[in-house]
Amino acid sequence: MSGATDPSSRLVIIDYEDIASSKDLSLHLERAFGGRQQSSSAAASSSSSSELSSPLGIIAIRNIPDFFDAKKRFLPLAHALAHLDSEYLEMHLSDPKSFYNAGW
Repeated sequence: MSGATDPSSRLVIIDYEDIASSKDLSLHLERAFGGRQQSSSAAASSSSSSELSSPLGIIAIRNIPDFFDAKKRFLPLAHALAHLDSEYLEMHLSDPKSFYNAGW
């Protein structure tokens, strides 16, 4: 399977330390979500043009400190969150302005 069609080859992985250090991550964001449109001649000669033209739309973050402890503490809360009153969820936890986008 070529890199252009293999989703795992298009997954963008960023190290937590890069995020915490305020490193410029714009190239990673462009690879993950699509970025500036390249001219057709530049796109034809670019080896990463397939990644920019067909982004996966996912960024994975690795080496998060204490990730497993945090996961153990917060994952059980998902059940309680899912069973909150719908009016409370809509009023306090919904964000129509962001088209209900959320990170997890």
